[in-house]
Amino acid sequence: MTDQMNREETLSVMSDLHKDARGFRPTIDFSAWTDEAIDHFFTDLVDELAANEAEEKVREKKAWAAWTKEISERASRLNITQADAIRFDMHAYDVDGDVGFYLFHRGLGYFREAEVTNMLDGGS
Repeated sequence: MTDQMNREETLSVMSDLHKDARGFRPTIDFSAWTDEAIDHFFTDLVDELAANEAEEKVREKKAWAAWTKEISERASRLNITQADAIRFDMHAYDVDGDVGFYLFHRGLGYFREAEVTNMLDGGS
């Protein structure tokens, strides 16, 4: 950081990063911190966020595998289509047809929304 504006920009980005990594904005008064201490804290937050994202990716992958197995088994057991098995599950979660909200409840990534919507439309 070479000037006050750069420091303020860094603190603003750091606040966003802290919220992404820890779920809340920092309540720390950084005014007495050295630039070096801020840089170190910033780097730690970047590392923490990267670790969180890697863990989330693993959790989501496991949740997807469990969900697809559950839906397939329900469809087979009830002799219904996978689309109907998904609709049945969505109804149980009371999401009123909102696929994104359903994915949230099931611990699945929002990036799966188009795929699940396609499944609901009868695609595979």
